[in-house]
Amino acid sequence: MLHGFPNEIAATVASVANQLEPHGLLYATFGSQRDARFGTGEKLGEQTYAPTEGDERGIPHTYFNEPELRKLLEPHFEIERLEEVPVDMIAGTWAHQQKPLTNATHWFVEAQRKPN
Repeated sequence: MLHGFPNEIAATVASVANQLEPHGLLYATFGSQRDARFGTGEKLGEQTYAPTEGDERGIPHTYFNEPELRKLLEPHFEIERLEEVPVDMIAGTWAHQQKPLTNATHWFVEAQRKPN
């Protein structure tokens, strides 16, 4: 859940939670404010920027710090893992052929849907 505006990502998180059974599992990635791209490109919001070049030119990317991400997830999920991970080698050039990632960091999340 790297792309889009905060309200869109929040709606997606809520929608996924609503479709999961209690204790259903969520595995997701979110943008981290430790990512080298945070604060670069076209500013679309306080946390949201769109690259001005490369494969993802014009696509909004929202970047979270830990408190913001917990605030987004905790109404719906019990967080089991919340870790910032360097992803240059994971995303690789298959996802970024025009401009490979350099010092990209994502939040990796594993969580269980809270019971009703």
